[in-house]
Amino acid sequence: MSFALSRYQTTQVATASPLELVISLYDGALRFLREAVAADQAGEIAHRCDRLNRAHAIVDELLATLDASKAPELCAQLASLYEFVLHTISTCVREGTTEGLEPATRVLSSLRDGWVELRAARR
Repeated sequence: MSFALSRYQTTQVATASPLELVISLYDGALRFLREAVAADQAGEIAHRCDRLNRAHAIVDELLATLDASKAPELCAQLASLYEFVLHTISTCVREGTTEGLEPATRVLSSLRDGWVELRAARR
């Protein structure tokens, strides 16, 4: 990655709103899951594992940053969904496949769509 691109990406993250950051995290997790499936189909085992681990790290971060003091019921529901996704990804890593990822991908896509709708409503 070039220095200019790295600097641009750092600036984008530093100046993004919390809402934009959350949407970006979902985008990243979904991209990594798609890339894991493609790597699996191509027989690229190491790349599949790397992509699954990156998606797992993002969802783990989303889980870790929930603030139950502001919306306890919502946070509990999100935590349950994130834990499902994390369990699904971990199972895929352990079993060496991506066959079970579709439900987790649908959950993340649905959550992302909700955040995008919230962003649109705030504009």
